[in-house]
Amino acid sequence: MIFNLRLGKVMMKLLSFLLLLLITACSPFENEQFVPVDYTGEWHWVSSTGGIMGEVIQSDSVNYTQSLGINQSNEARWFRDGELVQKFKISKLSSDEDGELLLKPDTNEDENSSPIDKVILGYQDGYLTVYDRCYDCYNHRFTR
Repeated sequence: MIFNLRLGKVMMKLLSFLLLLLITACSPFENEQFVPVDYTGEWHWVSSTGGIMGEVIQSDSVNYTQSLGINQSNEARWFRDGELVQKFKISKLSSDEDGELLLKPDTNEDENSSPIDKVILGYQDGYLTVYDRCYDCYNHRFTR
């Protein structure tokens, strides 16, 4: 009887330890969806403005298309003529930075991909505004 009681206490301690280990190893916030639902979906490129000369490129003045797909698992994909150009992981920006969300290039991309971070400034008047996070780069406007 004493042996069974000790074995029971050891098993309870072991189960408690395993439960504690499981709880601390799995963060309940790791897969938290923080991208606003209004931002998810397929966005079609309208224009880009920027560069050293302040160039304005309208989508209807060039022979290519671009789109941005934002999904609910905090990921985005940039396409040109329907071909994947860049994958991004989406994270929150700190409160002292301009913009709402950071699009960080996926590190598993090939050498043709761009290492430039992008920032979603926001959604207003039917347009999603995204800018390249570098000097003399572009602001991009998308619509559904």
